[in-house]
Amino acid sequence: MGYRRFVAIGDSFTEGLDDLLPTGAYRGWADRLAARLAAAQPGLGYANLAVRGQKAAQIRTHQVETALRLKPDLVTAVVGLNDFVRPGFEPRRFRTAVDETFAALTDSGATVVTATHPDVARLLPLARPLRAKAQAINEVIRDRAQARGALLLDWWEDPLTVDRGRWSPDRLHPNAAGHELLASSAAGLLGIEPSRGGEPPPAAVPSPTVADLVWLLRTGAPWMLERLLRRALGRAHLDRVAKRPFLLPVDGDVPWEERWELA
Repeated sequence: MGYRRFVAIGDSFTEGLDDLLPTGAYRGWADRLAARLAAAQPGLGYANLAVRGQKAAQIRTHQVETALRLKPDLVTAVVGLNDFVRPGFEPRRFRTAVDETFAALTDSGATVVTATHPDVARLLPLARPLRAKAQAINEVIRDRAQARGALLLDWWEDPLTVDRGRWSPDRLHPNAAGHELLASSAAGLLGIEPSRGGEPPPAAVPSPTVADLVWLLRTGAPWMLERLLRRALGRAHLDRVAKRPFLLPVDGDVPWEERWELA
């Protein structure tokens, strides 16, 4: 099946953090998937409404209606990273937000693709106490995807998604190789390229090592402190804008004055 209008919604995971282009801009798995779609369907329009830092309820409030106004026939909606990493997780509110998001998108007639999140405890054993929370988030995503007719990429069950060589130093965002893997899995689900198969099941969750403690001191703690300071200083909102708010052709440039017309 060919697609003409592809819209991605979500958070920093879909924005493409840590998959840097030479210009310093972020690429990411959704951009990589758009390139694959455009190769099969020239003239494909693509918008990426993802905003870093947003929880599922914020994505439902701020991104879904904008996405629907673009009249997409394909939407990727990967949510939950910030519900996981931030305190104050409310299971009922999360379930409602995910359900309403999937329902609104599938009711529009668009093909909707969502995904579970990779098992962060395999990437960061120090996060093992949070594994039950991650599983609860993923179970809601699985359940609501099935109920609302969304296609599911089960990245939690994919052993290749927990290869540390595919993750950036913060171990929360994929690097270029990781984003390429996720794009490939999405393309396989949509039938654009062959699906992978035959990988062994994930290994047992490892125990923390000295290397994990070094990561916490050198990367994890500074990362968390920087975000706490940004919030305390009221600067957390400064980089919260959609990366590609207009529906634009992937395989060509459009003059600025014409971009609103395409949306």
